[in-house]
Amino acid sequence: VAEKASAVNMPYITERWPGGMLTNFVTIRKAVKKMTSIDRMKQDGSFDALSKREKLQINRQREKLDKNLGSIADMTRLPGAIFIVDIKKEHIAIAEAQ
Repeated sequence: VAEKASAVNMPYITERWPGGMLTNFVTIRKAVKKMTSIDRMKQDGSFDALSKREKLQINRQREKLDKNLGSIADMTRLPGAIFIVDIKKEHIAIAEAQ
């Protein structure tokens, strides 16, 4: 699923559905902005000024955000339609979409 969706440049979720992704989209956008600010810190060099422990914590946070929200990082608005593969497992996504 991830391979085909990224081939056509569409957002996708392959991990557990992040609750509130459709109903609380503003909060999800904040998490994506946090992920991009970490990337910006790494590029401009301010990341190197942090202590070893802070770097480790920020790297872990970045990896977690990327795993859960990496594929929807460039999604700027709510989708018009969603496709759900396993409707029994992803009942939260169905409830939000309705």
